Amino acid sequence: MVKRMTSFSVLVYLILNIFICKGVTVVAGIDCHFDMNFCDWRQDIYDDFNWTRGESDDLYTGPYSDHTTGKGYYIYVDSYNNDKGTIARLISPMQSSGQYCLTFWYSMYGRNIGALNVYIEMKDGNKTVIFSKNKDIGVRDWWKSVLNINAYDTYQIVIEGIIGDGYRGNIAIDDISIRSGSCSIDCDFNDDFCNWMQFDGDNSDWGRQKTANTETNADHTSGDDYYIYIATIGKYRKDTAILLSPKQDAGKYCLSFWYGMHGSNIVRLRLQIWNTTGSEQTIFALESAQGQRWFKKMIFLYSVDVFQVRLV
Repeated sequence: MVKRMTSFSVLVYLILNIFICKGVTVVAGIDCHFDMNFCDWRQDIYDDFNWTRGESDDLYTGPYSDHTTGKGYYIYVDSYNNDKGTIARLISPMQSSGQYCLTFWYSMYGRNIGALNVYIEMKDGNKTVIFSKNKDIGVRDWWKSVLNINAYDTYQIVIEGIIGDGYRGNIAIDDISIRSGSCSIDCDFNDDFCNWMQFDGDNSDWGRQKTANTETNADHTSGDDYYIYIATIGKYRKDTAILLSPKQDAGKYCLSFWYGMHGSNIVRLRLQIWNTTGSEQTIFALESAQGQRWFKKMIFLYSVDVFQVRLV
């Protein structure tokens, strides 16, 4: 039986290489949703002020609610009570050397946003910035960041918030977690977006939808699960939704995915390789509707630099 899809969506199922069950190890001391306390994170005694745990009621900055449940707490730097350029740092417990995948959610909404930096500090004092943003995202929402850590020695994670030039500049963090091993790109989208992230610089988002009990709306995996999609209803012609993979090490890869493009308003689907040097390469591009079915695509790619896959 041919699996069919709705007439208004771009639907995608992604796999990189082969799923291999290696198990997941939770790294003690870093996971925290901040509802009860700061867990094992500590305030830096050499910075200018402390991160605040709670929820802000400011109408012009910060998220509407926490990310975990919508009813709990998050941590944030308070721009109303601190001066421009002052810094607050939060420090994790010491971690063993190795490869890890760090995930957290952040909010940067307000016209006076300063900067948010995340870096790892080795036992020998060497510091490496793994995340940095310094602008108002323009949407009062939470955004996911997934980061690979390759530590040659014991290390700590430092979260640094810097106050901007006004009181509408709260920066918030919630739901920090870390797992051993690299950040996988594999995903069937049945439970969530896995390690894939909505890009905070576009004007639309990818959605995730469960298969309906009809022949015309089935996912590729089993016919009764979830897929991700872009619905053209309610969107403008040039609206763009970008989904980002976690960063991958340089090397040779085989990228395999299933896609469907059906409907009178389909414009284009692209997969791009986005290098840390700022260059991008389109490895797959298709325009217009392709019919009511799934198609498989395999792409061999090679990158000499750390890269991300962008689904556009």
